[in-house]
Amino acid sequence: MSSVIVLFALLLTGYFALQGKQKRFFSYIIYCLIALVLLAKPIKDTSARPVVESVVSVTDVVATKEMRPLEYVEAPVTTQSPLELRAGTSLVIGLRYLQKTVAPYPLSFYYGYRFIEPTSLFSVLPLVSLLLHLLLAALCLYFFFKNKLVFTALAIYLISVIAISNFFYPIPGMVAERFMLLPSLGFVMVVVLLAMLFKTGFDNVSYNLLTVNKNMLLVVGLVFVCYTTLSFSRSLLWKDSITLMGHDIEYVSNSAQAHGLLGNHLAIESFNMDSNVKKHTVIPKKSSRQHKQKNIS
Repeated sequence: MSSVIVLFALLLTGYFALQGKQKRFFSYIIYCLIALVLLAKPIKDTSARPVVESVVSVTDVVATKEMRPLEYVEAPVTTQSPLELRAGTSLVIGLRYLQKTVAPYPLSFYYGYRFIEPTSLFSVLPLVSLLLHLLLAALCLYFFFKNKLVFTALAIYLISVIAISNFFYPIPGMVAERFMLLPSLGFVMVVVLLAMLFKTGFDNVSYNLLTVNKNMLLVVGLVFVCYTTLSFSRSLLWKDSITLMGHDIEYVSNSAQAHGLLGNHLAIESFNMDSNVKKHTVIPKKSSRQHKQKNIS
């Protein structure tokens, strides 16, 4: 349902980006309000599903893999939480997405509680996030009258981030890079279009790369190399689940569920080993603290 609404809003945004000027503005606002009303419609909260017992065997973990519940460690803020808490936590999540969009490092296989904590709207981080997103919204409105392409790019980012902010419905883990495809698309469009617009002006814009300033191409090339290096190095970590989780766990050391997921994979892997010596090889070398915890247990 949510994906249909987001697609509907994005299609409307693209449509109006290609239409007339100010006479379409109020119609666009009306359509946006309709989309928000539909998005605000109560969605069935899956957080009430039965919670898996905390002490389970390896076979139980495998058997319940497809029934992972949205318990507190996955979604501590639900549609039944106070509005102040939902708004504050969603703004913190939005700030995380903004940071990951601009500088996608470091990344993690999972986030969740307590990497993201329930936060009041009147705390520092939510207020900073609110200010930044209001600025983006103001820029989006400004470019609605100046340049429809930039407006469309900003709208794509804002609409898609709102949809994955956990405000209207809970998302397992609260933050996930796989949801950033559309926000990243909007961000890339904004960077390229603004670079061209501020160089050539709004009245005579050329989107031919052969006419773009060479210094700007150099900067874009450096950014491209940096992003490509990050992507390539990240791909190397996908050798297997334990390699990826063992690397990321240091970054999300506060995440309860991240530790649980790594522990489950280590337990399953260890049961497939034919000797105690081999069992110790599945323990991530970078996480000595996990090694100690496993020995204690």
